[in-house]
Amino acid sequence: RESFAAMFTAYYTDREPEHIRVVERTSDGCVVGYLLGCYDTRRAGSLASVAFKHMLLRGLLLRRGMAAFYNRAFLDMIRDRRVPRTRVDLDRWPAHMHLEVLPEARGGWGARLFFAFLEDLVRQGVPGIHGGVVVENEQLAEFATRIGFTKLGDPHPMPGVRDRDGRRLHGQALVMDLKGWRHGRGR
Repeated sequence: RESFAAMFTAYYTDREPEHIRVVERTSDGCVVGYLLGCYDTRRAGSLASVAFKHMLLRGLLLRRGMAAFYNRAFLDMIRDRRVPRTRVDLDRWPAHMHLEVLPEARGGWGARLFFAFLEDLVRQGVPGIHGGVVVENEQLAEFATRIGFTKLGDPHPMPGVRDRDGRRLHGQALVMDLKGWRHGRGR
């Protein structure tokens, strides 16, 4: 769990902590939602290189569950080598973020975190933001569209990622231009 969390959060906590927003449950201070933001993805490095580093340094291939995931992901990458992947123009859409909200905090907190981050991006002159969703998570995909993201390219199979029944899951690249964006009015 620690290596998985570190793989997806260490860059933000170590290099851009000023772009982190957290929602806490008032009764006990437990974190029930967060947004990890990055103004320029080029500074963050590739997720593949971070995953490879964790795989080596933490011996993930020696752990049964993680080894199974990495082996499946590797085989998927070989199978999918001819599947086109959408390339994001990082000059146009440099920013990205990760947003997670537990069910008890849904119903507005995710949008609040997201729009506060967008306001910061606009103030800093960042031209756009990109992201992605799991296509099969229809609720999240619909939320992303509702708050202003548009699809870029076609969905693609995600290496190693399966649903509970073992079916492949697919990612969809999303983008949003921020030039002229105003909270509450969109563009």
